[in-house]
Amino acid sequence: MESYVPFQCTKHVDLNTTIQSIGNCVAMAESVPRCKNMLRKSCIESHDATECSIAVMFCETTIAGTFAAAGLNPYDVSKACTQEELDTTLCYPEM
Repeated sequence: MESYVPFQCTKHVDLNTTIQSIGNCVAMAESVPRCKNMLRKSCIESHDATECSIAVMFCETTIAGTFAAAGLNPYDVSKACTQEELDTTLCYPEM
C-alpha cells in the first residue's frame, strides 16, 4: 500500500503531472500509518478475519481506491482506463 502514494503523487514524465491532486496525496499519505497499524494488529498479530477484512477495506478505500478514481491504466498511466475496464480486462481488451 505504501508504494501507491509515491507512484500516484510523483510527477510522471509521460503525463508531466501527478496522477492525484495534492489534497488526495495528503489524505493518502496520512492514511498510510493507520493502514499499516491496522493491518499489523488485525491480520498479523491477532489473525482476526473480521478485523483484518475491515483493515484491508480501509486501506483499499483510502489508498488503493484513489487510483481507480483517477481513470488511468495502472500499468501505463499515459492511457485512460475506466473502473469497468479495469475490473473486466485489466484495461487490455485482449485479456
